[in-house]
Amino acid sequence: MARTVNQIYDEILQNKLTRRELDDLDSTSQTAIWKLFAYIVALSIHLHERIFDTHKDEINQLILSSRVHSGKWYQQIALAFQYSVDSPQNLIVTDTFVPRYEVIDDTKKIITRATVRESPRRLYIKVNKGIVPNLQVLTPQEIAAFTSYIQSMRDAGTQIVVQSFPAEKLIFKAQVDYTPKMGQITKEQVFDIVDNYLKNLNWDGVIHVQDIEAALLKDVRVVDIKLIYMLATQYNDLPIFEIYNLPQGINNKSYATVAGHIVLNRLKSEITLNAV
Repeated sequence: MARTVNQIYDEILQNKLTRRELDDLDSTSQTAIWKLFAYIVALSIHLHERIFDTHKDEINQLILSSRVHSGKWYQQIALAFQYSVDSPQNLIVTDTFVPRYEVIDDTKKIITRATVRESPRRLYIKVNKGIVPNLQVLTPQEIAAFTSYIQSMRDAGTQIVVQSFPAEKLIFKAQVDYTPKMGQITKEQVFDIVDNYLKNLNWDGVIHVQDIEAALLKDVRVVDIKLIYMLATQYNDLPIFEIYNLPQGINNKSYATVAGHIVLNRLKSEITLNAV
């Protein structure tokens, strides 16, 4: 941001005081010739900085109106998708050759979660609708409409794969040592702690075994936790990835969700409580 003329003028006067070779310029008159020169220089610098500010603003506007070829750009485009069974959402092409909706209607934006993963030949765009913990897959009609929409937005030659998965399930088995002095803890309360950890994961996030243990140990009633088994499965309970298995010595420490979101399978999870 350009400095004012007075700010620059004052800086020149302050700098002049540090230069002994300019000590002869000691007139205190407001109309002294050396002060006039200083003011002219200050005005010139101010105008120069204003020109740079104007140029910077023009460049920023061009950047904002340009397509940024990144995963983040595709993510924002996905979240802007509009869908309505009764009212087709028409796209128009602007002067900058960027398609956009003729009418922006936030009530018709159905996608609430979107991530983009890149491979050498493709972009994988993963989308879901709804809110945590009840994220839902897009219907076949919605996927078809979204695919058509994103194809009109994509860069030429870019291959895009649209994905929408139901939540994965986590099977969790552990022994929890607790102290009755701090109160009784139930299996359901332990499940709640694990479930809340999963709900608070970033979309398309990574499960960390140590973080789950830390979440349980934050409860003042919990003294120790012995993790026995942790398995990620598909929504239909078919195994995806064995994260942890104490008897077999398996400890992968972390797991990146395939579906992008995961919930606790309480029916198949087991908690053994041990008062100490």
